[in-house]
Amino acid sequence: MIDRFRSVKPVFATAILALILVCNFTPDAFTAEDTRRIDRLDALSLRLAEERANISILTNVAIKQIEAQAGKVTGITWEKRDTGNVETTPLAGGFVQISLLPNSQMVAGQLEMTAHGEVVIDEKCGTSVPGVYACGDVTTVPYKRIVVAIGEGAKAALAAFEYLLVGTDVAT
Repeated sequence: MIDRFRSVKPVFATAILALILVCNFTPDAFTAEDTRRIDRLDALSLRLAEERANISILTNVAIKQIEAQAGKVTGITWEKRDTGNVETTPLAGGFVQISLLPNSQMVAGQLEMTAHGEVVIDEKCGTSVPGVYACGDVTTVPYKRIVVAIGEGAKAALAAFEYLLVGTDVAT
C-alpha cells in the first residue's frame, strides 16, 4: 500500500474525488512503527488517509477485473483473499501501482535476504556473494523511489566494474 501513497498521494486528491479506493494485497496496512519499510511522509499520508471519509483502504484483497463500458472505467471487482467474497465497487477511473513485494525469488537461497524478501546489500551494493551486486527496490536500501534506484544502479555498476578490474572488492 505504501507505494500507492508515494505515487498518487490520495490524500491530496480528496478535494476533487468522491471516492478513493486503495487496495492492498497483503493482510495489513503498514504503520508508522514499521520504520524499515516506511518513511515519515508515507506514515503521515497513511494516517491522513485513514482519517478521510472518502478514502477506503482495503487490505488482503486481490483485484480481479477493471470493469468498463463503452471504453470507460465503471468499476473494479476485487476478492477478499481470506473469505473469497467478491465485490464490485463503482469507479470512474483508476491508478495501478507496483507492488511492495520485491521480485527476488530468482536469488532466494543464493543471497542473504531479509524476512521481507529484500536482498541485503552493503554501501557499494555488494551482496553476500563476492562479485554479485544488487540495486533498487529489491534491496535493503531505504526510500523505495525511482531516483534512489537510479543512483543505486549507477553505484552497483561502478562497484561491479571495479570488481572486474581488481578481482576483489576494494575498501571504501
